[in-house]
Amino acid sequence: MKHIYTVVLFLLCTTLLSAQNVPELLYYNFDGSGTKVPNLASSPPAGTDTATIMGSIIQGSSSFLCGGSLIGSGNSASTDYLNTGWNTELSGMSWTISFRSSQFAPNSTLYYIFGDLNAGSFRCFTNGVAGPNNWILRGTGITDVLINGGAITASTMTTFVYDQPANTIYGYLNGTLVTTVPQGATPVISTTGGPFKVMGYSTNVGAPSGGLLDEFRLYNRALSAAEIAELYNPYATPGFLGADQDFCFSSGPVPLQLPFPASVPGITWSDGSALPFLPVAGADTFSVSISGDCGSGSDTIVIGNLATSGAISVTACQNLGYTSAAGNFYTTSGIYTDTLLNAAGCDSILTINLSITSVNTTLTQSGTSGEIFTASTGADSYQWINCSTQTPVAGATAATFTAGIAGQYAVVVTANNCSDTSACLATAPDLSLHTGINTQLLKLYPNPTQGSFRLETGAYEGPLQLELLNSVGQVLQSSELNGNSIQINIEGARGLYFIRLTNAAGEKAVLRIIKE
Repeated sequence: MKHIYTVVLFLLCTTLLSAQNVPELLYYNFDGSGTKVPNLASSPPAGTDTATIMGSIIQGSSSFLCGGSLIGSGNSASTDYLNTGWNTELSGMSWTISFRSSQFAPNSTLYYIFGDLNAGSFRCFTNGVAGPNNWILRGTGITDVLINGGAITASTMTTFVYDQPANTIYGYLNGTLVTTVPQGATPVISTTGGPFKVMGYSTNVGAPSGGLLDEFRLYNRALSAAEIAELYNPYATPGFLGADQDFCFSSGPVPLQLPFPASVPGITWSDGSALPFLPVAGADTFSVSISGDCGSGSDTIVIGNLATSGAISVTACQNLGYTSAAGNFYTTSGIYTDTLLNAAGCDSILTINLSITSVNTTLTQSGTSGEIFTASTGADSYQWINCSTQTPVAGATAATFTAGIAGQYAVVVTANNCSDTSACLATAPDLSLHTGINTQLLKLYPNPTQGSFRLETGAYEGPLQLELLNSVGQVLQSSELNGNSIQINIEGARGLYFIRLTNAAGEKAVLRIIKE
């Protein structure tokens, strides 16, 4: 079964622009139709969700700006303007106003791109005192800010930035700083009735017939120079195609789409096509260049095939087995295959070369009472355990272990990074009590002891093999007794200890002593 995963990359010019530095107060891109224009700002003031086109001006497609534009009528703003519904209020804050325009020519008529007569005559216009081809920003308490070359027939982007802490207005043309105007007093633009008009001011003409306005933005903060440069040309920095991707193409081509309006020129894909999308049928490197008034630049993306097969080598311990990614459990060495659903929803075949490592836990048992246990040699480590308590026998880490008291014992064997536990084997029940030596002849004192004590064998002179064992049967000391007495010192902690004596015939005697 093959699962198909198709990815469509949408790269919309207006989406790119609006995604970068979305204005908080007003944002119109004029990409719709009719008389209603949605305010795309992130925090629009109350009552400004939708602006209304008044009079004869219209919104529609244009080959000069970014998709749709607001198209001027040449009539008075008493009837023809965009009513934002906003009672102008920019007092006590930094702000940024930015817009794109074209088809403005020198004229005896003043053209007003925005303004509010009731807000300290706050306005922006060309011609007259501004001079032909220039935009000027004016208002009560504002020192004039002139941007030369902004009001022309070609497409331009004009940006005014008021930095309140610096008490300065900066003017940008096409993303580049062109003027800096310190202000004598903080410009206060307070509401006295509104509304704030776009492509209009009071009763003055907003724009000539055919004059174009697009991407009108009003922020409640001062944009940085880098933000303004990116606003002017979002394609200048590579990366708008996104990160390199891997896809499966089982269902056919994956479209890389640039859903620009059909009138936007300058789209060229690496195969020479100029469509707003590129069908991608397989792995390769693809690029696109964009050139137009909305911005220009290029980007490249690498599309790869999602791996449909792969192989891994796995080593697992026999006692643990191996659970594959698909949930299959394996306990023997061999070559296996798993069918996996990868991140893109496609089936992938994974070949598993599985090697199971076994640990030899065979034990042999010897001694008169079965007290000597021997594990297979060649392992990395050993740890003997008392099966009754499931606790390690302290210090018992060799391949051979001699139990000092009756019980069941096993060993944990580690080899090649795998550990396994042997079966439990038992000593003879009488290991600790076995006697062939007459204990009546033996004497321990003092008992209990502070550590040092004496063993006397009376008439039984030996030779005897003497062993001091702790409470779990670990041999702590070993010596040979040839006389009939010996002084012994217990170096360990307080507790129960054993003295085990063995004669040449293998007969034993075990005595208990307590260290206080």
